[in-house]
This record gives sequence, C-alpha cells and structure tokens, in this order.
Amino acid sequence: MAAPIRPLPRLLRAMRERQVSVRTAARVIGRSEGYLSKRLKADSYLLDLPVDEIDRLGRFLGVPLAELGV
Repeated sequence: MAAPIRPLPRLLRAMRERQVSVRTAARVIGRSEGYLSKRLKADSYLLDLPVDEIDRLGRFLGVPLAELGV
C-alpha cells in the first residue's frame, strides 16, 4: 500500500528540488513572502492556501495538483 501524499511536505520538497525560494513562490501566487512563509511553516500536512494559489504553484513547479491536495 502506498504512503498517503502529504501536500505541504510535497510542495516543500518540490521547491527544494527546483531551488525555488519562498520569495519566488510568493511572486508566482501574487502574495508577500511573509504570507507564504507563514503558511509553509504550518504544523500540518495540508496546504493552507486557496485552490487557485495551489494551482499556480503546482503548474510552476510541475507538480500534479493531486499531490498538492487538490
């Protein structure tokens, strides 16, 4: 049985692998670095972002939306 996909760790891993900073990712979604940084430090496995922002990040990073909880 496959391990469940955890959207927040998956996003963080994709950002690391592609060397995308929080600042760059924040620009992609049109938000401030502080806004995104706060959400990436959440004590959760879920992404606390609107679906449209997750969609933009997923497309930018080349990660299927299903892996980001959408």
